[in-house]
Amino acid sequence: VVTQLPFAVGYVVIAMACGLIYGVMKGFTLVILATLLGLPIAYFITDRLMREWVKNRVQSNLRLRAIMFTAKKNGFKISILVRLLPVPVGLVTGLLCVADIKFVHLYVGSLIGLLPEMFVYVFLGSTAKNLLSVSSGKMELSLLEEILMGVAGVCGIIIGGVFIYLGKRAVNKSLQEMQEQAEEEQTMEMELIDQ
Repeated sequence: VVTQLPFAVGYVVIAMACGLIYGVMKGFTLVILATLLGLPIAYFITDRLMREWVKNRVQSNLRLRAIMFTAKKNGFKISILVRLLPVPVGLVTGLLCVADIKFVHLYVGSLIGLLPEMFVYVFLGSTAKNLLSVSSGKMELSLLEEILMGVAGVCGIIIGGVFIYLGKRAVNKSLQEMQEQAEEEQTMEMELIDQ
């Protein structure tokens, strides 16, 4: 719950620790369950107790304002895409909360957007466990296992890069739309003044 709040950090560490301690499947399941439970609680706390604090933080950052602007129009889509950005989970939860999108869009979209990230962090934790076992001599990897670990690592990096690219592209599009709307409003104001 705490890692989902706007001021919190540690989501990545906890997800990796689940992989390290419990392995990929159990760790991934635990992270999903924690997110399923933690997200609505964090949303409620943010909405009821921290709304103004988060709004003030968002207003001071152009990129966050752009995300909020677009989220108001495309809540579900943005709640998926923004979770793919390398931005703290809690900050995104707060941002989506103050964007006033429907909770169900935030919840389902966030879960979909977080799944790849959760899996990668849990997988990294599990891989670290295996590497520690190999380096201490407790476990030996076959050539096939070494190749599979390498391929999985490369795929994780590529997938992470694609997600970051897609998320940044969505933010840049939001910035452009926000700027176009501001210019349109300014033109309309000038026309009203001229009349």
